[in-house]
Amino acid sequence: MRKVAHSVVELIVTGADRCDVPLQELARGLPIDVAQLRRLVGGLDWDLFVELVDRLVERVGFDRVEALCAHVPDIAPGSQRMLSNFVSARTLLRFVCKLMGPNQYPMFVCGYEERTNSAGEAIGHVTMRLRPGFRDGHNVFRLKKAALSSVPCFLGLPPTRVDASTTPRGGDYDILLPASQTLLARARRHRATSNWAETLRQLEEDNARLRQATEQLWRARDNAFHVKLSEAEAKWGLTPRQVQVVSGLARGLSNKELGQELGCSVKTVETHITDVLRRAALPTRLALVATFWKDLWRRRASTRGRPERRWLSSPRDGYEVIHRPDAVPQARGRPNRFSEPRLRARHRFE
Repeated sequence: MRKVAHSVVELIVTGADRCDVPLQELARGLPIDVAQLRRLVGGLDWDLFVELVDRLVERVGFDRVEALCAHVPDIAPGSQRMLSNFVSARTLLRFVCKLMGPNQYPMFVCGYEERTNSAGEAIGHVTMRLRPGFRDGHNVFRLKKAALSSVPCFLGLPPTRVDASTTPRGGDYDILLPASQTLLARARRHRATSNWAETLRQLEEDNARLRQATEQLWRARDNAFHVKLSEAEAKWGLTPRQVQVVSGLARGLSNKELGQELGCSVKTVETHITDVLRRAALPTRLALVATFWKDLWRRRASTRGRPERRWLSSPRDGYEVIHRPDAVPQARGRPNRFSEPRLRARHRFE
């Protein structure tokens, strides 16, 4: 309740580095572990955070710190990784003001509402009030104006306009919400101006971008599928023919359809599936498909040193556990029994 989030601590740490102010000097005399602060472990007490902000402002000047806050994506790489996934600037501002802000500053009482001003512009009105029992933080509320204006920069858009009225105990901020860029909203705006030529041109551009994005998604999906097949071949020691069988099973083909695709009989397909299940130490084809799509993203190095299970002549006969102390990576293909020491233990089902 008394601590600001680690994402806020990241701002003061990076800001001090950008202003060439040693963090040890900034925190001198305060009960702060500078090494832990740099690792962004946990949060920071509000009173200590306000003291750090006041010292930084006193050291380099308010204008320089405000200029840094006007480019929050540059000094908050942790937030950049999350917030850059949004598509709409409006949705991003709502998320920051309604959800992210109260979680970052639990000592604030926050409010958010959208309305239209006298000029017909969409405005997001944000209120922040400091709860009783906490130290005044006038510089924090003053810097909030620049930080809120830079939120659209996470999406590569220009900063928005923010009108602020601040006190040592809180602030009121009117954020100019960017115009909606959805297809329907743009069509309505162009219909109001009867600019049909511009509307058709933008629709053609949208269609071209959509086709390009669709092609990229299909290529990414195919590439991910081939990566999984390579991982299955390396992890289970499959032959090229067995890789084709695993590919068909992962795509949901039946034994008959798989036989037609491979040009062999259904009995041969069943033999291949049985051999693959034995190599993968899995009881059923359903477990094989589930493991293929779920678990094969893990790096091969993460399986080193773990016991390996292999079924005996049939799943009913049980399985053997092969312990691999200090296993060395093998080349692709069939397992080589001379490549590493193995300790076998057979388990039978009663």
